[in-house]
Amino acid sequence: MPKLAVLVAVTVTVTVALTVTGCGGEDEPDTEKQSAAPAPSAMPTTQRLTWGEAAQVSGSKGGRIRVTPLAVLYTPGAKQSGKAENGLYAVISLKVEAVDKPDTTAGGAGGGLQWRGAGRTIATGDGNTATTAWTGAVPEFDSLIEPGHPREGIETFDVPSKGGRLVYLNPEDRTIAASWDMPATDQGSTLGLAKVHKRIRMFS
Repeated sequence: MPKLAVLVAVTVTVTVALTVTGCGGEDEPDTEKQSAAPAPSAMPTTQRLTWGEAAQVSGSKGGRIRVTPLAVLYTPGAKQSGKAENGLYAVISLKVEAVDKPDTTAGGAGGGLQWRGAGRTIATGDGNTATTAWTGAVPEFDSLIEPGHPREGIETFDVPSKGGRLVYLNPEDRTIAASWDMPATDQGSTLGLAKVHKRIRMFS
């Protein structure tokens, strides 16, 4: 065989071998790049729930409690009692359960429940809530709840409009632990709300 033909054959063989080897290398996983991938970011701690869903949050004594909104009533109040300063009372019935030790909802400056809407944040003590016809006559969360013995309680907000959001603040740092979108109309019926209706009729 002529020398030129031998040289061409050798060159073609080497080129093909190098090409095949290079293609095979691309199929191997790039372990260095995979290990350098960023870790997933932490999940948000706020529980965004639908009305009627339970949220597990911190209680006033450092334990864990489970809070469930049961029903809501919108009313201007009774004729013979203090009318709502902002236009309406949002009267909310909630069920609270102590999970691990006796506890209850946080309140006051330490956190607890708030109403948010129309660009405003309103606590249970704002407005004329202390002068309603049902204040002191309906179940509240003013004492410890024992594990295994859930309790219904009534929380009242003096609000400018129906709807909005009910939020629960952590007592440790006042961040939002849970949030519920509130119905824009009356919803649900409980023993606590039945007492509210009775007091409204009594003082109207």
